[in-house]
Amino acid sequence: MEKGNNGMLILGLIVVFAAIGYIAFFNKKEVDGIEVDGVIMSSKQDIIENVNKSSNLETSLVALSAADLTGTLKSVGPYTIFIPVNEAFNNLPEGMLEDLLRPERISSLTDLLTYHFIVGNYKAEELSDGMRLATVNSQQLSFSKIGADLFVNDAKVLHPNIESKNGTIFIIDSVLVPDSGITVGGGIMTRDSSIVENLMKANNLTIFTSMIESEGLQAELNTSGPYTIFVPVDSAFASLTLSKDAMKDFLNSHILSGKYLSQDFTNGTKFVTEQGQELSFIVDDQNILVNNSTILFKDIISSNGVIYIVDKAL
Repeated sequence: MEKGNNGMLILGLIVVFAAIGYIAFFNKKEVDGIEVDGVIMSSKQDIIENVNKSSNLETSLVALSAADLTGTLKSVGPYTIFIPVNEAFNNLPEGMLEDLLRPERISSLTDLLTYHFIVGNYKAEELSDGMRLATVNSQQLSFSKIGADLFVNDAKVLHPNIESKNGTIFIIDSVLVPDSGITVGGGIMTRDSSIVENLMKANNLTIFTSMIESEGLQAELNTSGPYTIFVPVDSAFASLTLSKDAMKDFLNSHILSGKYLSQDFTNGTKFVTEQGQELSFIVDDQNILVNNSTILFKDIISSNGVIYIVDKAL
């Protein structure tokens, strides 16, 4: 009889442990995801559903709703999105957020927010140091790694790789503000201006810009492209004399067909210009040299290419 009781006890324990395992298995499936601020963000839910779970992302959600972007982030995608925490908005200039939330400023708010989206599904391990990626608003985000930390522009990633069914969320500690332009020679060069429009803004690039006009390249460098152009400052022409016949070749020796950012210029790389001249690059920790000319301003993105300002003619 005692032996029979032992058998029943063992059988009962097996049933209990099996039930516990069954419950644990299904609970694990139910909470599948990443815990952020005490809530579970699940790969079975879309980006907006996951963002909506965290009270620490409420300001971002309010802004996305005001710009009518929640529908976009509930669509198929995929998108990679960088979402600032509430506190990040406190570091914006005073009154900036309130101003952007006004109905007449929604286009500017949309521009700010879409600077936080990338089309495609990226994970932290794919975002290498020095990488640049285009955003939905046609600007670029740059990525860097310091030790184990990942940064997008100057914002630190607090929570990476939050998978959603239509993309990936990264939670960051700062708001990403689109580049308002680069000041060169007293003028602000912006992304929505063409190469020639940007060059005409600078008071120290007048000689090269005048040559472009005199040789009939203005229309091409306003509309065609993309081009990468290396523009010498006016002081580079102090001891340089060019004949009229040589001027067009001179200009074309400073132009590459295609859009190249500084990350494409590694030590020893060579590119061939529109004129057929070879440009070679030397890259160190502080400077980029192209044919022994130092690049003074790099990655000036224009609507039809990229401008580099150099200290000598090539």
